[in-house]
Amino acid sequence: VADLTWSEVRSNGPAELLELYAALYEIFLSRAQILELLDRFGLAQKAAARAEQLPGGQQQRLSLALAIVNDPRLVLLDEPTNGLDPQARHNFWAPTERNKQRGKTTILTTHYMEEAYRLADTIANDTARVRPARLSISPKPVRVEPGSSPRMSMRPQDAAACSSISA
Repeated sequence: VADLTWSEVRSNGPAELLELYAALYEIFLSRAQILELLDRFGLAQKAAARAEQLPGGQQQRLSLALAIVNDPRLVLLDEPTNGLDPQARHNFWAPTERNKQRGKTTILTTHYMEEAYRLADTIANDTARVRPARLSISPKPVRVEPGSSPRMSMRPQDAAACSSISA
């Protein structure tokens, strides 16, 4: 077994990375399976390109492909489209939606409400506190219906204590 540095791993192409990540789960993909997975994420034309030289949106789609190479029931994505241009964000949504259609669960954190409404069945705001014990937002899941625009609201636990908080 050879020792690889992270730099050496990143210099591989998407096809080799998928093969490597799958092997970590003792899954041995054929070349056809690797190409199908790359195609599903819009990366088939970049199979041999160096992963570290892919544009940001393609790197994010490769990251998602690597995250699901072992076909997990649950995928956690923390701000996966943060810093991407709008087109790259939209390109990232398609494979995420396909994963959802396959019955897989994705927990996604995002600051982009458009993204949350498009990709989520349920939206829950995280617990936030300004000056502990004075203002809190309780997580309350909201069912997202197609075409709906759920609203979230905040209310202080102790209105008198919050009177000194300014925007």
